[in-house]
Amino acid sequence: MDEWQQLLNQTPVVLMVGGSGNRLRPLTDHCPKPLLKIGGKPLLQRTLESLIRQGFRNFYFSVNYKAELIEGFFGDGAKWGVDITYLREQERMGTAGSLRLIQEQLCTSVVVLNGDLFSESDLPIANLLRFHTTQTAVATMAVAPHEIEIPFGVVETNGPLLTNIREKPTLTSFINAGMYVVEPETIALLPSKGMFDMPELFEQLMIVQSKTCAYPLLEEWIDIGSFETFDSVCRRFANKENLSQSASDDFSVPIENDANSTEEDYLAGGNPRATVSSRPSAY
Repeated sequence: MDEWQQLLNQTPVVLMVGGSGNRLRPLTDHCPKPLLKIGGKPLLQRTLESLIRQGFRNFYFSVNYKAELIEGFFGDGAKWGVDITYLREQERMGTAGSLRLIQEQLCTSVVVLNGDLFSESDLPIANLLRFHTTQTAVATMAVAPHEIEIPFGVVETNGPLLTNIREKPTLTSFINAGMYVVEPETIALLPSKGMFDMPELFEQLMIVQSKTCAYPLLEEWIDIGSFETFDSVCRRFANKENLSQSASDDFSVPIENDANSTEEDYLAGGNPRATVSSRPSAY
């Protein structure tokens, strides 16, 4: 095993999967968002298998909402030939706060990922780690370009003088993609209790002038955070695979769930049974 592969094997990957998925209710009334299925496979399983393909073997799942379902599905990771340890949040701790639970165990860089990210190709987490290592950064954030079209003519001035008019320009900015690498010493900046998110940690690091870097993410990625996004992703995936699925399987956005459904139903079958929304989808 070469040095780089050994580093990948040893690097802990923390997946933040404790959220209650409020924006996806009622789908998440009985099923945590990481176990919602896309193309017949839970979102978190797709993420895990992508990371395994890249060489990672050491995982921490930070759990809270319906943690027992996630733990029951993934176990200790033996099914996938990896190690999975659970960070059990007794209260919501934010996307950085649960790192306090493994502070004493960390002796190397740690990858931190939001648990609701999706990509049809592998998210380049190994490349993110390599970039972080090459830059000798204390913390690195993956950033993605995001375009915003201004629906008006933008006027530029110099004092009272009109200097330029740009008609309905498209502006591009970099946004936080929810993927990070941090060094163990950064955890000392976390408060001892309460909610604390990764952007807040980066703000603190910049205040103390630690080296923080931005990794440009060029691959497509999607934050599964709304009915419309989830519906669009599942329908697109189904169309690509030429799947024929009913509204109660993997890709329908519901407006009400079956009151008789149980957590076991969702793990055994598709996503929560539901009637189909009459709202137009976002795809």
